[in-house]
Formats: sequence, C-alpha cells, structure tokens
Amino acid sequence: MSNLIKINLLTFLDFYKIRNAKNKQELLKSLRGFIFIILGLGVLSFTIFTYLKQTMEAYIALKIPYIILAQVFALVSSFTLFTGIYKVNGVLFGFKDYDLLMSLPIKKNKVILSKIIILYISNLIYTLLFMLPAYILYITNINVDLAFHLLFFITLLIIPILPIVISTIVGSIIVIISSKFKIKKLMQILLTIMLMIGILFLSYKLENTNTYDLANIGKTMVEMFNKIYPLTNLYIEIINNYNIKSLLLFIFIPLLIMFIFIKIIEYNFIDINNALIKESVKSNYKMKELKQNGILLTLYKKEIKKYFSSVNYVLNTAIGSILLTLSVISLVIFGKGKIDAILGIEGLSEMFIKYGPIIFGCFCLLSCTTHPSISLEGKNVWILKSSPIKPIEIFISKIMVNLTILIPTILINMTILSIYLKTSFKTYILSLIIPILCSIFTSIMGIILNCFFINYEYKNEIQIIKQSAPAFISIFIGFVSFLLPFNIDIDLSKHLNELIIGLLVADIIIYIFMKHVSSKQFKDA
Repeated sequence: MSNLIKINLLTFLDFYKIRNAKNKQELLKSLRGFIFIILGLGVLSFTIFTYLKQTMEAYIALKIPYIILAQVFALVSSFTLFTGIYKVNGVLFGFKDYDLLMSLPIKKNKVILSKIIILYISNLIYTLLFMLPAYILYITNINVDLAFHLLFFITLLIIPILPIVISTIVGSIIVIISSKFKIKKLMQILLTIMLMIGILFLSYKLENTNTYDLANIGKTMVEMFNKIYPLTNLYIEIINNYNIKSLLLFIFIPLLIMFIFIKIIEYNFIDINNALIKESVKSNYKMKELKQNGILLTLYKKEIKKYFSSVNYVLNTAIGSILLTLSVISLVIFGKGKIDAILGIEGLSEMFIKYGPIIFGCFCLLSCTTHPSISLEGKNVWILKSSPIKPIEIFISKIMVNLTILIPTILINMTILSIYLKTSFKTYILSLIIPILCSIFTSIMGIILNCFFINYEYKNEIQIIKQSAPAFISIFIGFVSFLLPFNIDIDLSKHLNELIIGLLVADIIIYIFMKHVSSKQFKDA
C-alpha cells in the first residue's frame, strides 16, 4: 500500500512533474505552478489572519480568547464536511485508474484507504490554512505553556478525519442512490444541491434555538458551535483545560468510525463502481435527419455536455450561483438579517440592499467554469488542435458555458431583488450590467489562468478542478472580491456609471490578452 500512497502523493499538486522534469525549462514550468499555489495559499492565510484579528480582539475584551479556536475549529470542520460530499465521486468512486488498480493484486481496503489518505492530505492543507492563523493570534495574545503547543498540533492532525468520514459516508449514499438511475450524473448533482440547502437551513435553525446568556457568554458560544459541530466541546476541553480523557475520545471516535466505514465500503466497492461505469442505452433508437451546426455552436454543445457530465465540475464551479440564489430567496422570504444567519456572513443582508449589483458581481466571481476547462481536454486535446478551429473559438465556447450558468442566475435573482426593493426600471437595467460584466471578466480570466498552467496529464479531475494553480488563484480572486464590499463605503448611485465603464475596459483588455497571448500559449502547450 505504501507504493500506492506514494504514487498518489506524487500526482497530488503535480509533484511528479517536478521530480521527473526532463530539462530546465520543463522544471521551471512545473515549479511555476507549484510556487503560485504556495503563494496563493500564503496570501489567503494572511487574509484570514487579518479578519480573525478583529474577532480575537473582541473575544479578549470579553475575557474568552479560547473561543477563537473553537470558532475556527467548527468553521474548518464544517467546511471540510460540506465540500467533501461531492469529492467522493472521482476520488473514492469512479476514479480514472479504477480498471488498472482492480487488475493488480491489491486488496480493496488498501485502495480505499489510499484514496481516503489523499482526501485527508488535501483537507489538512485547508485545515492548516484556517487553524494556523488562529493559533498564531492566540499564542501572541495569551501566555501558554508547552502542553498547549503539543495538544494543539496533535488535534490539528485529527481535525480533518471525522468530517472526511462523515462527508464520504453522505457522498457514498448519494452515489449509491444516483447509481440506480439512468441519469446518474444529474441525480448526483440534484441530490448534492438539495443536501447543501438542507444543511444551510438546518444550521440556521440550530443557531435560532440558542438563547444567549450574557453572564456566561463563553459557555453559550461553545454550546452554539457544538451544535454546528459536535466535537467542539471536546476540542475546547483539550485546548483550554488540557483534558487527556477528551483528547483520547477526540482521537478514538474519528478513527473508529473510519475503520467501520472502510469495512462497510469494502463489501460494496466493486458494485458501486461498476454501477457508475455502466452506461444506459435507449432501445428505441431511430435514424433522423442529420443536422449541421456552425463551429461555435458545435463546440458549445460539446462543452455544455462535458460540464454537466461531471458532478465535481458542476458543484465546484456553480457554488456562487447556488449561494446567490439562496441569499436572495432568504431575503425575500425571511426578511433582512436572516441571510446572515443562514449563510453565516454577518451584515450580508445590509450589503445586498446597499450594494446589490456589486454583491451580485462578487458572487459571480466565485463561479468560474473556465479555469479548468482547457486542462480537462486531457489527451484528446490533439483533436481540437488538429481541427481547422481557431483557439479563440475554443475559448469563446468555454466562456459561453460559464455565461450560460451565470446570466440566467443574475437575471432571475436581480428581478426578484428589484421587485422586493421596488427599484426603478433604469436602476434595474444598470444593476444588471455590473454582474454581467463581472461574469465576463471571471470567464475570460479563467481561460487566461488555465493557459498559463495547462496540465493535460492529470490523474484525477479533482486535481484540475480544485487543486491546480488556476483553481487556487481563481478562488483567491473570488474570495478577496467577495470581502471587498464589506470594507468600502461609497454611494453606489453616484459611481455606478464609473464602475460600469471600469469593468467594461477591464473586460476588453483581458479579452485582447486572451486572444493574442493565451491563444499562442494554447498552441504551444
């Protein structure tokens, strides 16, 4: 199994390209992507540190500084659980090298464990991204002894395990249910989205059931976080009170559940994978008149079909559209303030009312289908390159897919919001332009980023969609852009025209760059 894990680790973040570089140019190309990922993670971690610093100051004033660790622990655990659900298909089930691994004399439980270890490593990175800023803030403001440091790093290694197992169990159930249908991929997407919506509203209900006791606010907040993620209380007992019994439970519970899960999956592993691989064929096939489409329409149809055939692709790149729709519906149904509780973003409802078009644009920047689209062509890219098709036509077809997802979302949600806020028709039209221009910007930027870091030799599509340099940079741009409206104070009605002109100029500039520079990069790759 050690060799299997070693191979998976080398393919993780494309380490094998650095190790097996044939010449200096190839080594520099591979290192460039890796360095960008490290820098992106570093900047993102610093941004998290900056925002946690304000929270830490408030907790110190209330004399409950340890709550910062509980809060970030609950947050990162929930994030791991939430995002892990749709990683199951493509990592644990339906992975690219399934046929090869099953033909080798390797036990099923070792294959399963090797895949879970890769999930663990990728989520440990996200855990470090959030927990280390909180740790630095805590030790620089509070006097701690050696035991704290030791316990913190022991728990740090355990934190991702239970969320991974729970999300993998839930994801496996979704995969098993969807495998019974002819439209497997669509069912997986629908079931996962429904589950996400359910989790968001459940977290809102849990928070609403809590009554704050101002005389004992520390205990109250721990109880609230414990409702979001049940091991929070154990974690606080370890970090704040150095409780060894809690530490043993904290380690034992996740490992026991993981062991049981692997044993259960082992019995159904081949059946589930076979069900996912199996394709349904219509028995009533009829010959029809052959229709001929233009190049752009043909490419677009191919791209949209590829997009909706991948659960990971859809759920990782449509999150902005889903959150935007949930936010607007919550605002209309529950009124102001409820969005904050449901999505856990304080002040979001006020931002919607004050900076509606900008907030819409920021949500659009979180949804980018283009940053992995070129790499996902894989070894079949030669078909496109050998065809009489210009690179810009390929790019535009991929951009059209992103706009197909975003523009209807913008139109529907902006119409609902405008009716709710009773805005004028002129304001409504102008408010539509900003998020549409943001959608065009993120679509083109995704292509540019992918052309800088093209990878046709991926082992798993999750590598390209979630673990590549374009993915990290795209997430960072979206994350920073989303936080921006919370730190500005402008009269949008006075500066709306300037903002539109600025976005339009930015779109034109990056389009020209894509047409000339990215086209050359695509040809040469």
